[in-house]
Amino acid sequence: MTGMLHSTNWSDLEDLDSNLDTPNDPDQLWKDEFQWYLNTNDVLPDGMTIVEWWGIHAHRYPTWASLARDYLAIMASSVS
Repeated sequence: MTGMLHSTNWSDLEDLDSNLDTPNDPDQLWKDEFQWYLNTNDVLPDGMTIVEWWGIHAHRYPTWASLARDYLAIMASSVS
């Protein structure tokens, strides 16, 4: 795979934008972001790390990108 495959339904994006402007429920913002993330067709291209992917897409999912920055920064360890 040479690049990122991306298929976006722009009407869904507009619906998401309108929901993000005036959420009635404080939890609705992250729930909407999460649903949008689950419903996208983004593919991690060969050679791109998950950290790079989140850096590029942080503006689309700000709540989840913040969590990714927190948790992806934790170094992995092995137990032997």
